[in-house]
Amino acid sequence: MAHGLASQLGGALTIQSRRGMGTNVELWLPVAAIAAEAPPAAADLKPRAPAAGSVLLVDDEDLVRMSTAAMLTVVGYDVFEAESAEEALRMVRAGLRPDLLVTDHLMPRMNGTDLARAIRFQMQETLVLIVSGYAESEGVAPRPAATHEAVSERRIGGEFGRPQKQDVALRQ
Repeated sequence: MAHGLASQLGGALTIQSRRGMGTNVELWLPVAAIAAEAPPAAADLKPRAPAAGSVLLVDDEDLVRMSTAAMLTVVGYDVFEAESAEEALRMVRAGLRPDLLVTDHLMPRMNGTDLARAIRFQMQETLVLIVSGYAESEGVAPRPAATHEAVSERRIGGEFGRPQKQDVALRQ
């Protein structure tokens, strides 16, 4: 994930390791073209309105899933966690109706794109966010729609749909 981010930003990630000596990891990023703005003073911060909605969060890596769940909870979402696509589908079959699916793309047995298709087939209104720690987008881009997907694609305006309002998943 860090390597992909560094590459996308024109930087690099180096790892040097020697037996008995340890490991050195360096993350190199280019210098910013403009200076960062100073953060607002605590007195200037306004309370954030809680985001309404529920999220089904799917990631096979425990640490990534836990940290993502914590961030989503902080901004007001009710988070339901699954460690695999299969577990997520069982939760949906048991009655979970999330407003948003946040899923890793590369997972064993079923990838995030296929999970998104399966969930959108059952619940067309569910928004989808597919995340990956890799820079390549191969396999994430929409494939030609199957018959049932073609109907929802015409109705929704894209394979996974897009919000029709100015609202964003994480309200600022």
